[in-house]
Amino acid sequence: MATFSLESSVNTLPDTPILPNYAGHPVVLAKIIDFSIFKDLDPREVFNTLKTYFNSRDMIVIACSDTPQPVPLQQMTLEALEFAMLFSVRSESQTLLGDGNVNAFNDYKTAILANDPGSEAAMEDILKFSFDCILEAISTRTVKKGALYLCPFSQRPVMLLGSRSLYFSDKGRIKAAELRAKKAAMSMRDIFPISPLRMLVAMEVMGTLHILQNGSINHNIQHLQLLLYKGKTYSCKNNNQFNTFLNYLYLLMPCLNLWDQLLILKLQIFV
Repeated sequence: MATFSLESSVNTLPDTPILPNYAGHPVVLAKIIDFSIFKDLDPREVFNTLKTYFNSRDMIVIACSDTPQPVPLQQMTLEALEFAMLFSVRSESQTLLGDGNVNAFNDYKTAILANDPGSEAAMEDILKFSFDCILEAISTRTVKKGALYLCPFSQRPVMLLGSRSLYFSDKGRIKAAELRAKKAAMSMRDIFPISPLRMLVAMEVMGTLHILQNGSINHNIQHLQLLLYKGKTYSCKNNNQFNTFLNYLYLLMPCLNLWDQLLILKLQIFV
């Protein structure tokens, strides 16, 4: 039986521009993985290798959402999870859940909806169960492909499953998205009327970028304050505007020096 190294196989793939299908998300470079590479391998070996490689449920995305960033499996609601797991894709022989796992899924669902002390644990169980079902669907090539990329906001690897309109790779959409992003970057000069370089260097990322909600950092709230040099304060009053600001920083990265790039990356970790 043939063996393989998933990491080595992925690293040999070319970088392909894709546009994740989420509001305001920038174009990114991804590894498009054709899961037919597993055809000569033992599905159990592939499953175990996938589980080692994808060591967090935050790395897998199976559905669209109206958020600026993809919502990973771990953060899905029960309703969204059920819809995605039972969604029928024409090119796939069965759903992500699989015909033999419906009863077990429904048992977990019943326990969650009971709204008793065991419901929270049942939600964790159904996410774990669904994650295993997804990896099984990949290892048996029920799912045909996926796009693996480094999320520019979290700086973590993310896999978008194919054939679900989670991303686009056609040149027309990508070119149009890049043009929109450049226009948005230009418009930011009116909101932040100081030099981007001067702004980035002046930011004390750990102390002067705050997203305030009960003392925690959370990008989903409606009011963000950016405290800049000389005590000036600028506000992004909605998620889309804040996401556009991050895109602006992301676009600047190729022309910045290493120190400024590190500031941007550090900022994005806290988003």
